[in-house]
Amino acid sequence: MKKQETNILMEMNKSIGELSGKVDGINGRLDKLNGSVKNHDDRINTNESKLDTMLGKVSVVGSLGVFIGGLIMWLFDYFTK
Repeated sequence: MKKQETNILMEMNKSIGELSGKVDGINGRLDKLNGSVKNHDDRINTNESKLDTMLGKVSVVGSLGVFIGGLIMWLFDYFTK
C-alpha cells in the first residue's frame, strides 16, 4: 500500500472511533432520558388511579347527600301539612 492510502485508512479509522464514542454517549443519554420518562409515567399512573378512586367516593357521597336531603324535605313536607 502506498503511504497516502495508509494515511487515509488511518484517518478513516480515527473518524470511525470518534463517531463510535459519540454514538455511545448519545445512547447513554437516551437511556437516562427513557428512565426519566418511565418514572414520570409511573407517577402519572399513580395519580390517575388516586383521582379515579376519589371521584368514585365523591359520587357515592354526593348520591347519599341527595337522597338524605330529599328524605328530609319529604319528612318536613309530610309533617307540616
